[in-house]
Amino acid sequence: MKIFFRTAVLLLAGTLSLQAAGIPKKGGVCFRFDDNKPVSQWKELAAVFEKYGMRFSMSIIPSAKGAWTQDGWLPFLQEMEAKGYEIMDHTPYHQMFRFKPADGEEKALLDRVKTVDHIDKDGWSCFKFTRDPAYPEVVPVVCDLSGKTAVPVAKPNRCYVYGYLYDPETKTAWYSAWNARAGVFSLRSFWYEDNVNLPERKGVKLELIRNFGGFDLAEDALKLQLEVSRKRFRGMGLKKMPVIYVLPGAYEPHLSGANLMKVYREAGYLGGTANQRPSLWGYCTHFDPDRSRFAMSAWTFTLENPKGVRAAKHIIADYVAKNRVATSISHMRVNALPGKWKEFLKHQEELLKWCRDNQIPVHVEKDWTTLLYDTGTDPAWNIMPQIGVDLDKDGIPDGYRLFPAAKVSGKNLMVSGKGTLFGISELCGAEPGKNIFSFRYRAKQESSLRILILVQNLDGKSLKKNLLNVKLTPGPEQQFQGEFLVPDNADMLNIQVQSMEDGAEAELRDFCIQRKGIGLNHD
Repeated sequence: MKIFFRTAVLLLAGTLSLQAAGIPKKGGVCFRFDDNKPVSQWKELAAVFEKYGMRFSMSIIPSAKGAWTQDGWLPFLQEMEAKGYEIMDHTPYHQMFRFKPADGEEKALLDRVKTVDHIDKDGWSCFKFTRDPAYPEVVPVVCDLSGKTAVPVAKPNRCYVYGYLYDPETKTAWYSAWNARAGVFSLRSFWYEDNVNLPERKGVKLELIRNFGGFDLAEDALKLQLEVSRKRFRGMGLKKMPVIYVLPGAYEPHLSGANLMKVYREAGYLGGTANQRPSLWGYCTHFDPDRSRFAMSAWTFTLENPKGVRAAKHIIADYVAKNRVATSISHMRVNALPGKWKEFLKHQEELLKWCRDNQIPVHVEKDWTTLLYDTGTDPAWNIMPQIGVDLDKDGIPDGYRLFPAAKVSGKNLMVSGKGTLFGISELCGAEPGKNIFSFRYRAKQESSLRILILVQNLDGKSLKKNLLNVKLTPGPEQQFQGEFLVPDNADMLNIQVQSMEDGAEAELRDFCIQRKGIGLNHD
């Protein structure tokens, strides 16, 4: 098994060295496990991964209470690093808007921060915040305020169960919990303190902001969290500092990739995770790639429930077909599984074996970050999912959504009548500039297809609508090639193909999208 792992490492190293030639745009999987668990639990999980020559990412909180009290904790982390597991920065205390120094050195770092709002009753410094104007999940609401509650004058068109109420006039924010039965918001301070006591105000215009974001942290507070994490990781005796930041999943707002990038990119971090407007984790991300690399928290599956393996296979197969990376973000909470921890390990092993057997790449997050954002890709790579590939064995080609007018026969798509044949959503890997959409066909009679290729960026903004009209003529097998444009700031393609005539019958195969001038290869 050691030989298998060495081979995997050499293959990745070789892949990373192919920047000049361009690497294949092949998606895969990243496994990340959050928080500080018992050493025995980590070791059992690692044994499963090592059986298949694979590694995972460890999102560690380096706080004194959370990480340093386990017997053998520091030698264990050093051993894991030496084996190729990734140690990630999960913030000193699993929070960003509050901080409490553990020693004189940290106190000196805190004294440099000018954006402390106040110190709470337990001695935690609470940092000031600013409203992120780019955050989209905001609902206007008019409320009557009093004490610890906000009562909507009229029920808003959307109500987030947990979120923040923000007053643009006073630039004040409160953590809010919506009580649907009572029709009120219960309020705590922005920092989750139970000390709110508002004077009565009627008809106050507020913004209801979903709890996953909406607020930024000042650079001096970000630098404090960064420096303290590094100090504590150095104290653990690691040979290399973490290069991926992992947002805390606590009650506080999740910072945006743009906010994190200002400090962590300059400090040498390769990327980070932010739930605000997460990136697609796909090849050829052209829309603000620096922001995308710090917004890689597109959680996609978990093995912590009884149906986890089946669902994971479906998601992974779909993502790989669309040149994307599927991510498992786990806290190793196994109470929903009848067999608890043993069943969780069994699920993990089944999935890893399936990945190995289907040659699906499994890398730690820092390596995926390098592959997606720092390594040149092969422009000749066909980014279209193939009809004959069904890794999850659900009877549907991976990456496709099929409709009644289409059926699969081996590697062919059989057209039967009028209607939508298939759709593909959030397809990554398109090269900017002129591209060619092609396929081979054999038609029984003259008919036509309508191909819509909608090009979008990370925020879902439509950049270009491409429409290709195809005339299918009967006879021997023929090939269609149609040209369409991908703007420079594109991130994904949404594709829909329709048959336009009743009674149409045809066989389609070898769908391909490549940059124009590269040369088509359907083998």
